[in-house]
Amino acid sequence: MSANLALEQSTVDVPTKESRAPVEVALDAALLVMKNGGTTITKIDTATGETSTVFRPNEAPWFAFERKNYLGAGVEVGTSGQKAVVYYRRDILRVKDIHLQVKPAEIKVPIDGGRLEINAGAYVEYRW
Repeated sequence: MSANLALEQSTVDVPTKESRAPVEVALDAALLVMKNGGTTITKIDTATGETSTVFRPNEAPWFAFERKNYLGAGVEVGTSGQKAVVYYRRDILRVKDIHLQVKPAEIKVPIDGGRLEINAGAYVEYRW
């Protein structure tokens, strides 16, 4: 027997002594934990066996240095034709949900012939 608890559009299956079922957390709760972290508090009434669980997500930090790296590849289609693209990006700084990202290298190779392009740049993004 297990109890289902509602946690801000998430469902947690809390195992009891009889069932030993695994704890299942909905995807939106997992994403909240991954983005900024949070605290989960579970209260167990030992007399009745009743449980209650609350998840409190942490707020986005006002200022933080970041070290996330991105390496990607893809195909671009535009007026100048198709290009194979390989890029490297790195998150540097965060102020609340605004992120500064640098792109020290992006290489574009035209698929149908043409000139090789190498670019670099910086980006400011708002993420939610």
